[in-house]
Formats: sequence, structure tokens, C-alpha cells
Amino acid sequence: MLSALPYAVACIGMVLLTRRSDRTGERKRYLVYCLLAAAVGYLLACLYSDSSLAMMAALVLATAGTFIAIPIFWTIPQSTFSGLAIATGTAAINSVGQLSGIVAPVMVGKINDLTGSDSMGMLSIAPLILIACLVVMRYVRNPRS
Repeated sequence: MLSALPYAVACIGMVLLTRRSDRTGERKRYLVYCLLAAAVGYLLACLYSDSSLAMMAALVLATAGTFIAIPIFWTIPQSTFSGLAIATGTAAINSVGQLSGIVAPVMVGKINDLTGSDSMGMLSIAPLILIACLVVMRYVRNPRS
């Protein structure tokens, strides 16, 4: 039941926030908020790893932020590009995503082994999310609805 809680909250939040994002057309802002929530969730989970309740709340925030960001993110290339550029952009995004799915678990495990801390691997994810947030804020224009 506990492992289902972050995903249940993410499902509810995904429906609510993506509908609101569609209604307002503010995809970029909602994407940035979700990324910030995920980064803060990971940071708090590391800070409060000694408290089960606080860590669970932080992991709910991190999971919800991460999973809600995904559908909001995919509206940006689809509404920014057209024709062959959509196919090329989608392929490039999926390639990087698959590569990160291979590299991230190895990276987190290696960091945990080197530091001797279970939190340091998770803590290494937060700066990457913050970098993604900065890239979105700097280079992504709010797409046309």
C-alpha cells in the first residue's frame, strides 16, 4: 500500500494539472513547477531519511512531480514543430531518454557504493532535474495551444 501512494497521488495530479495546463495553455510554467517539485522532493527525501513519514511525503512529491511533468513535456515538441521535425525531435528525445534509463541506475548505484550512503545516489538526481528546469526556463517557449 505504501509503495502505491506516490503513484496514486501522481495519477490524480496528472489528470488535474494536465487539464489545467490544457485549459490555460501555460505548459512551460506547469512543467517548471513539476520539475521543481520533483527536485525538492528528492532533496527532502535525502534530508529526512531518518523519518519514515517525512521521507514518504518527500517521495510522494518527487514521484508526482516527475510523472506529472511527462505528459506536459510531450506537448511542447508536438506543438512547436511540424512534419519531419516532429519525427526527428521525438526520436532524439526518446534516444536520450533511453540512454538515461540505462545510465541513471548505474550512476546512482556507483555513487552509493563510492560514498557508502544510500541517500547520495538519490541526491545526485536533484541537480540534474534543476538543470533540466533551467534549460526549460531559458530555451523553451510556451507552445501554441
